[in-house]
Amino acid sequence: MKLFLTVTALGTALLVMGSGVAWAQGDGKDLYMNKCATCHGPDGNAKTAMGRKLKVKAAQAVVGSMSVEAMTKIVADGKGPDMDAYGKQFKPEQIKALVDYYRSLGK
Repeated sequence: MKLFLTVTALGTALLVMGSGVAWAQGDGKDLYMNKCATCHGPDGNAKTAMGRKLKVKAAQAVVGSMSVEAMTKIVADGKGPDMDAYGKQFKPEQIKALVDYYRSLGK
């Protein structure tokens, strides 16, 4: 019985830790929905309370006027007091996936 409880506890711990790693590696859509959708909107149209308050532009307008490199820099370094910097929180490939997903919303 004691061995069963130990194995069960260990399995649960590994499952919880594994799910955190999976989210940390998340794809662009997951990252966008968790970090960006509050302001930029789940569909990229920025029609959220925060998006309107901060006068965030819709993805379609941004994608048409900004390069991938410029968008990547903004995600990594932030922009002004309202756009957080994610360069220390996300790996470069995560930022790329996030930018790619956001750009897909503007097409």
